[in-house]
Amino acid sequence: MGSTAADQLTRRILAGMGLQVAEAKTDICWVGDGFEFLGFRITGRSVQPRPAALERFKNRVRAATRRQAPMSLARMIENLNPLLRGWGSYFAVGTVAHLYVDLDKWIRTRLRSKVRGSKARQISNRKMPNRVLAGYGLVSLVELRQARLSPA
Repeated sequence: MGSTAADQLTRRILAGMGLQVAEAKTDICWVGDGFEFLGFRITGRSVQPRPAALERFKNRVRAATRRQAPMSLARMIENLNPLLRGWGSYFAVGTVAHLYVDLDKWIRTRLRSKVRGSKARQISNRKMPNRVLAGYGLVSLVELRQARLSPA
């Protein structure tokens, strides 16, 4: 790896904090080419969760929302909310508005299927509107992002 003024400055700043650059993980690249850092995939103007981070999150949601789990919907939501708050807050700074809308829909569909005992379909969406799930205290990723990004 070549040494640039920015590279040298970064190393001096990190050394002043008692940190050092991990050579095996470090590379100098163009932002437009994209790179991964702290769970994010950064490309040009887009900052999104790495595909592996998104898949791990979805697997954890799947595990927490199994239809056959011997617990009430309220308990399932109570167990799911810390995961939603943590993951949702961490990645909220990214370019995730559309992703969060899609994930909210997917999570609500999984929860509706718990009540129906089968895959949730449009009819079950009418029978259990979003406000019912919100009444159980379900955390919305979209609302989390809005709260995180709005000025205090």
